[in-house]
Amino acid sequence: MSNLKIALAELENQLILSQSKLESITDSFFSCFLKGLTTKATQNEESNEHEELMTQVMLPSFVSRLPTGNETGTSYAMDIGGTNLRVAAVTFLGEGRTEIRQKHFIIAEELKTSGVEQLFQWVAEKVEESIVEDGILKMGVTFSFPIEQQTIKKGVAMKMGKGFNVPGLSGYDVTELLNSSFKKKNLNIEIVAIVNDTVGTLVAQAYKDPNTKISLIFGTGTNAACVVPVDAITKLDSTTKRDKKGDDDDTVMLINTEWSLLGHDFLPFTQYDYTLDAQSDKPNFQPYEKMMSAHYFKELIRLVLLDYIRKFGLFGGKEVESLSHPYSLKPELLSRIQSEKDTNKVATILHDELKFSQQQLENPDDIIALQKIIHYFATRGSQLSASGIAALLKLLYGDYSNIKSNVTLAVDGSFYLKYREFSDGIDNYLFSILGNNTRNYVKLVSAENGGSIGAAMVAMLYSK
Repeated sequence: MSNLKIALAELENQLILSQSKLESITDSFFSCFLKGLTTKATQNEESNEHEELMTQVMLPSFVSRLPTGNETGTSYAMDIGGTNLRVAAVTFLGEGRTEIRQKHFIIAEELKTSGVEQLFQWVAEKVEESIVEDGILKMGVTFSFPIEQQTIKKGVAMKMGKGFNVPGLSGYDVTELLNSSFKKKNLNIEIVAIVNDTVGTLVAQAYKDPNTKISLIFGTGTNAACVVPVDAITKLDSTTKRDKKGDDDDTVMLINTEWSLLGHDFLPFTQYDYTLDAQSDKPNFQPYEKMMSAHYFKELIRLVLLDYIRKFGLFGGKEVESLSHPYSLKPELLSRIQSEKDTNKVATILHDELKFSQQQLENPDDIIALQKIIHYFATRGSQLSASGIAALLKLLYGDYSNIKSNVTLAVDGSFYLKYREFSDGIDNYLFSILGNNTRNYVKLVSAENGGSIGAAMVAMLYSK
C-alpha cells in the first residue's frame, strides 16, 4: 500500500466517527447545555476556565413571546451577519404567510477589523439607502454574534468570530452604538429588539409552524437556539423570573446556545484542526465552529491538500498559487468537486477554477483522493452537527422516547442549504442517534431569511 493510501486510511479513521463516539459527544454537549442554564457569572477569582465558559453559553434572549401565525402588518429588520448586511421590510399576511422586500450588502473584509464607528457608519448608510419612511420606524435587529442580553433591546457584544475583530465593540451595547450611528444620519429609527440570528430564525419558523422548538444556523459560522421553560434557566435571578412569570404567555424563553464555544475537552481534533486553530485570528476560541462551519471547512481542506502535495506527491507534488492564500477555497467549489462522479469533469474544474496544470491532473487517483478528503471532512461536519442537535432534543425532552408529538427544527445558512452531502448527512446521523422511531415526529425544514423575518416579527411582538 502506498504512503498516500495509508495516509487516507488514517484520515478516514480519524474523521469518520463511530456510533459510540457520536453518542459520547452528544452526552458531553447535553451536560454543557444543562450547566450553561445554571451557571451565573461571578467575580470569584477561584472560578475555573470551564465555569467561565459556561457563563458564555445558553444565553437568555429575553424573547418570551412566540407568534400565533395570525399577526398582520409590516415590520422592519436589519440582519448583521458574518458575510452580509440585510435590510428588510417584512409584511406579515396571517396564516403563517409573509412577503419580504430585502436588500443585502456584502461586508467588506476591511470593515471586519476597522473600528466600530466605521462599521456602524457603513451600516447606517446602507439602512438609509434601503428605507425611506416618515415618522419613527420601529426595527428589530439580528446580530449574528454572541451578545449578553439584559433586556429585549439591550445586547452587549461579546467576543466575535467569523473573521471579525472590531475595536470598540466588545463589551458595549450594540443597540446604543447603532442608535448613535442612526442619529448622526438623522434616521428616525427605534430599535425595539435585538436578537441573535438563531433566535430570529426560530421565531420566523414559529410564525409558520407552532411546533418549532429549535433553530440551527450552518453557514459562515454555526449556532443554535431552543425554547425552554423560564424555570429551567436558573442563571436568571429570581426577580427576572418573577417578572417573566407575571405574564401567562411568558413561561418560556428562547435560549441562544452559542454552542460554537463548546468542545475543547471532548471533540476529536486532528493535526489539521490544531494547525487551523493556531493560525486563526482567535486561537482556542469556538472549537466546534472551527470543525464544521463553512468558513473553516474550506480552510481545513486547503491545509490537508497542501500537506498531501508536499508529503505524498499528490498532483505531482507541485503546489499551485490558488492554494497559497488562507481561506481562498470556496465551499461551493468543494461541493462540486466532491459530488462529480466523472473524474475528467473534476479535472476540468481544478484546471479552470484552481489553475492546476494538465500535467498535474493526469492521474485520476489523485482526483479520487481529493474527493475522499472532502468527503471525510463533510461527513465529520454532519456527524458533529447531528450530535449537537440530538443533545438539544435531549435537553427539551429528557429522553428521545418522549418525543411523541411533532417537533420542527428550523435550519438556515448557506452551508446547509447549498451543500447537499452535508445536509443529507445531518439527517442520517441525527436519526442514527435518536432512533428511527422518531422520524415520524422530528423534521428539519429550511428557513431561509429567518434572521430578517424573525427580527421583524419580534419587533412587532414587542412594539407598544
